[in-house]
Amino acid sequence: MTWLKYLELIEVNNLSYKDILHEVSLSISENLVILGENGAGKSTLAKFMCGLIPSNKIFLDKKELTSYKNRAQLINYIPATLSVYDENITVQEYLQSAFYTSEIDFEAIKNMMQTFALHQQTLHTLSSGQKQLLQIALARLQNAKITIFDEPTANLDPQNSKKIFNILTNHFQQKIIITHDLNLAYKLGYKVLYLYEGHVAFFGSFKEFLAKDFYNGSVLLTPHGIVIDL
Repeated sequence: MTWLKYLELIEVNNLSYKDILHEVSLSISENLVILGENGAGKSTLAKFMCGLIPSNKIFLDKKELTSYKNRAQLINYIPATLSVYDENITVQEYLQSAFYTSEIDFEAIKNMMQTFALHQQTLHTLSSGQKQLLQIALARLQNAKITIFDEPTANLDPQNSKKIFNILTNHFQQKIIITHDLNLAYKLGYKVLYLYEGHVAFFGSFKEFLAKDFYNGSVLLTPHGIVIDL
């Protein structure tokens, strides 16, 4: 599937936040993978970029992000874990929340449930993999121009990881993906942002990123993908 040729331009202008982010500046006009150790500031940066944490340091196509109405239609954030007020609601009821600003399209929900192999059951009965798929199905229904995924393959078995990889590459427009999965990052082939203790330590191609050896020789690139040398 071919998406828009020209993607949105996100700019972060000298963003600092508490002891988490330090003078972060970058321009993004393509698909991106964000890497970094736990606590490096990845999720915090993502929340700034989609407006969950308001700031006058974030711009979308040269316009301050906070000035846009209905920002969820422009840029959307999918957290690492599903969090709802009531896990007794059904899959369909959860997906209906995608239409909070418009009339509910029940046919679209039905088709999305079929696409993602989701059934009409309550959320507390779903596996971790099914919950990840459910969040991604919701994001697909919301159809924002830019979607930020926070650890979309965390704690998933290989089969579900492969399914989510195929969904990410075929069902969304512009993507920003936070992950610890280096093989996923390599397979996606997107530009890499590497955060270290809240600073931008690297911003460039994955090949250039590996050459910097941020992992002290423990990460190897083979013909079959990334291997961790324990």
